[in-house]
Parts: sequence; structure tokens; C-alpha cells
Amino acid sequence: MRAVFITGHGGNEVVSIGERPKPVRAPGHVLVRMVAATVNRVDLYMRDSGAGITHALPQIMGLDGAGVVEEIDANEKQLKVGQRVTLHPGVSCGRCEFCQKGEPVLCTSISYLGEHRDGTMAEYVSVPAQNVFPIPDGFDFAEAACLG
Repeated sequence: MRAVFITGHGGNEVVSIGERPKPVRAPGHVLVRMVAATVNRVDLYMRDSGAGITHALPQIMGLDGAGVVEEIDANEKQLKVGQRVTLHPGVSCGRCEFCQKGEPVLCTSISYLGEHRDGTMAEYVSVPAQNVFPIPDGFDFAEAACLG
């Protein structure tokens, strides 16, 4: 699949547009065909220095985005294939004390799209279903990409 990714840290010379492997959807995850992604300040600091965040290279950029549901679990009740969605970029572990208390934003192992894992500047992204939300009526994909 086509994607925007960094191959190191520095200026625009480390940003490439090219082919990356299409993500394989895991159980409980949703495969989203991306339609829009924003440029977030996070993308710039990941390109510049990584801000001390440990991540693998090459790294697909993009914290925020919106797209269309391509694949879901057969028993998924909240989402449907073909639905327009926006993504929440913080992927919580579901296991730590805060996740167990229903406070995933305080997760001790949270990872973010475009920081710790491949991001939204790609044709496809696979994320947990809990990170996928229907786009509100009246929003286009570009506007919805800013909602994450």
C-alpha cells in the first residue's frame, strides 16, 4: 500500500512516499481505508528527532485521520463495513490498573498512531474497535480527520 513514512530523523529528506506492507487486521481490530489525514505537530517532532520516543523505522506518519471501515469482526455491534469513521490515536493496553478501572486515557502502556505504531498517512490502518468512531452528520472526511 502507499504511505508517507520516515526513514530516520532530520528534515524533509527523511520523509518518503512509497510502498509499505498493508496491515493485517487482528481480532478485535478494524481495518480502515484512509481517506483523510492531518499534519499534526507530532508528525513534525517525530520527523525531527523522535522526541525520545522509541519506535521502529521506517515509521508511517500520521496521528489523526478518517476513512471507511473495510473489515471488522463478525460479531462487531457498533460499526459496519462501509461506515465513515474517524480514529482516536491513543491505543490503550486494556490490562493495566487504569484500563481496568475504565480510565484508558491514563493507560501506563498507551501507544499513539504515528508515534509508537504506524500512523494514518497510509491507504489502510488497523486499530482496535474501541478507537473507531462514526463521523457525525455534516462533517466531510477532512473535517472528521481533525476530530481524533
